[in-house]
Amino acid sequence: MRKEFERPPVLCPAPEDAALLLHPAADARLTAVLAELGQRVRPLGIAALDQAGDGGAIAISENTNMGKIFAAIASNAGLAGCTLHRTQTVPENVQIVDGNELAAVVRTEIIQQLVHAEVGFFFAYVLQLAQPGFRLMAALPPEQRGTLFPALWHALGFSDAIASSAIKLAARIADEVDDDTKRRWSEQLEPLRSNEPAALGARYWSGVCCTARRAGLVAGADLRQVFRVMSACRRRYPPGVVARLDEIDEYVSTSEALQELVAFAAAPAFGQILRRARTVTEG
Repeated sequence: MRKEFERPPVLCPAPEDAALLLHPAADARLTAVLAELGQRVRPLGIAALDQAGDGGAIAISENTNMGKIFAAIASNAGLAGCTLHRTQTVPENVQIVDGNELAAVVRTEIIQQLVHAEVGFFFAYVLQLAQPGFRLMAALPPEQRGTLFPALWHALGFSDAIASSAIKLAARIADEVDDDTKRRWSEQLEPLRSNEPAALGARYWSGVCCTARRAGLVAGADLRQVFRVMSACRRRYPPGVVARLDEIDEYVSTSEALQELVAFAAAPAFGQILRRARTVTEG
């Protein structure tokens, strides 16, 4: 039993089920606008490997086992050509580099710890962050992420007040995006206009991260192994060891992110995704 199920295949959702992964806070209207914004205003955020983390990113070749798995998941996720790199220090353990070439830089210590289903979970999580729209926020340094929505809201005329940290970005958006496009974006986002932009941006980013964890769970559908890698990635999660089923409730009660992921694992949508998922690599 252990030999059969400890090394599950890496799975990718069928294209028609991609929407089932989305957390409600990862609003598709926002994602569509951010995907366009990321193409029209460049560069935004980290755009070169030497800007990521400590600047010492080292490529992980597709000839290695890790590299092969990452490339296979990337291809199935529509991100063929996205490269994988590692470095000793990187904020949040993952940095998306949105430059002339798309890349993901991950913390070396995490890569060294990954086994079995953890590999699929982590790489699918990383690549979900690299999807168009999501990648715009994922490429921003954490301390700058909170300026994006206030800057956009100001550039679209939704908000007059703006923090000094967002003024420069708001001016870039206003100058580099043509009036017709800004008018179209305003129409798309009109239902969200009354939201306080910084709070909306924080909710959206939380939804993006939840969506990425859901994609990871599909790829590496083993909650116990997922708990371990989440614990390794985020020190705010408790140590990822659950020895018995009756310990799960106590364990997940310590974290909203864990609760959301377990709820998703128990939802009918997750079963539907798994039934139609494609095998990326064998276990």
